[in-house]
Amino acid sequence: MTTTTTTGLREWWWLIVRIVMFDLLLTATTTRWSSMVLADCVMYDVCHVEQSSPMNCRTTNHSVEPRPWNSLSKDAAEKLEYTCPYLLEGNDGLCCSSAQVLAMSKQLRQAASLLERCPSCFDNFQKMWCEFTCSPRQHKFLMILQEVDVPENNVSFVNKVRYNISKEFTDSLYNSCKDVTMTGSSTKAIRLMCGSLKKDEECTIGNWLKFMGTQNHRIGTPLGIEFNIIDGKEAANAGSDYFMTLPTTPCHMSPRYGRPKCSKQDCTSVQVVDLFLKDEGTKEVCQVLGMGCKVFLLFVSLFIFAGVLIFMGFLHLFHSTSTSDSQSDRVDYKSVSTNIGRIRTVGAWIDDQLKYNSEMYGRFAVQHASFVFLFGSFIAMISISGNVFLKFTNNPLEMWSSANSLARQEKQIFEHSFGPFYRVEQIIMYPKSLERVIDGPHGIKMGAVFGKSFIREAFVILSRILGISATMSDGRRVTLDDVCFRPMGHDYDCLIFSPTNYFQQNVSLLNISVDVIVSPSSKTESDDLDYYAEEELIKPEKEKIETRNYLDHIYDCIQNPYNIETSHQHELLGNFWWSDISGARFWRYLGECDYRVHGAYHQYPTQRKIVESQEGNGMGASIHRSHDRL
Repeated sequence: MTTTTTTGLREWWWLIVRIVMFDLLLTATTTRWSSMVLADCVMYDVCHVEQSSPMNCRTTNHSVEPRPWNSLSKDAAEKLEYTCPYLLEGNDGLCCSSAQVLAMSKQLRQAASLLERCPSCFDNFQKMWCEFTCSPRQHKFLMILQEVDVPENNVSFVNKVRYNISKEFTDSLYNSCKDVTMTGSSTKAIRLMCGSLKKDEECTIGNWLKFMGTQNHRIGTPLGIEFNIIDGKEAANAGSDYFMTLPTTPCHMSPRYGRPKCSKQDCTSVQVVDLFLKDEGTKEVCQVLGMGCKVFLLFVSLFIFAGVLIFMGFLHLFHSTSTSDSQSDRVDYKSVSTNIGRIRTVGAWIDDQLKYNSEMYGRFAVQHASFVFLFGSFIAMISISGNVFLKFTNNPLEMWSSANSLARQEKQIFEHSFGPFYRVEQIIMYPKSLERVIDGPHGIKMGAVFGKSFIREAFVILSRILGISATMSDGRRVTLDDVCFRPMGHDYDCLIFSPTNYFQQNVSLLNISVDVIVSPSSKTESDDLDYYAEEELIKPEKEKIETRNYLDHIYDCIQNPYNIETSHQHELLGNFWWSDISGARFWRYLGECDYRVHGAYHQYPTQRKIVESQEGNGMGASIHRSHDRL
């Protein structure tokens, strides 16, 4: 009996042990599978630098699980908390390292200068890149399309990916950003982020995403991104969630606590509070002859009141006239003292006084002419003596700020310590021959200012200006490079507005010619009007090769100053930099002009003058100098 009991206890013991071990094994297997399938990162950390652009590592061959946010450096954690605070909620982890967070923050700063005017727009924009870089759900919406091996480091970095993103998110992102304007301009900021568009072409969500996904190390796009827009509702109904979607904030709402909503200028959906309540026609109102009842009653009351006054006036005059006529009849037209009315009496008295005083003053002025002249001159001098304190100025600082204001005091302190607050030197150059003899692209005639010899001479003059130097009292030699205005600091070039910036101050680019393949259209000119045009269609011609030169480059720059790359296959960005990897745009009206008789203004392709402007370190006057030797 004892042996049987002991055997039964052993069997029960082993059964319990097996159940516990199986449960532990099942739990571990399930956890590992979920971490691999539901939480593995597609790319993690930076393992290569390509043309100053950090490239992300591919993690397919060696699975990387999301890391907790406290694994980031202090600086990276602070930037991520400011940029993507929702990613720090919960314990899902992150698929990004400190290097990735810092690189993303640096790239978002470039977009901030354009989109941050509308906090909701910029917040939605940040969400798209926060998910792309750090989301623990990367495997659901990112797919590696191309990777590059680096044998010396035994790593592979991602060169191109596909980003599945919901249509609802992209539409909301575009709607919140489409009306944001650039500071100091009426141009839409989103147009600058759409790449090379025609003059009247609109930036759509497709153009926007395509431009941001085009790999270009010069403008901060380290890898190619193929945006695949998916209808989230249809995909959800089909049971698929392999796309990125997040709640977005409309532009008329605040994205987070403590942040403002967009202004009316950058968001047409913002409702402006009207202090004067207006009837929008939703209520039934009382109207008479198109006027409100209150207004109509007011006019009727005024007419009645005016009518009563006029009637009483006529009645009084009629009564006075009748009384005087009856009294004159009784005395048989003899001259008697009668009451002609108070108004007539006062009028007659005023008339008599004017005649009497004017006669007396005239006699006095004739008899004492010298005294009257001197006395009048004395009164006139006293009246105009205030003009001594009258001061005319055309200085905007004098007109718009008080001499005792804080801004004026700070400006004076700055000028006393460092020199003039703002200086602009301008040089206006024009060729002696003003005939339009240059055949430009698309069959247009361009002005002589676009002649290659003239532009080359402008390069020479600019290089000589940049080489001007002076010797200080202490023997130190100072050049323009030492005193010019540098918007981004001493490590960047001087701010110079000149058409030579179309060529990044490199005169050799004037001689570059590029052959471009052009696909001709088989459509005839009469297609839109001739019903039998189909019979006249000819076989499509072969692709043509056209040569693009410096004139095509200038023409593209003038038509759209936001072009990243022109048909000349060269960049438009100037050689002075606003950020680490993006050049500054040069607007045509800052460097080209055409002053003719009576100030007539003509189109830019016919310009006859070039303006070169060198800015100092503040605000002030502008000096114009002309070079007549060209």
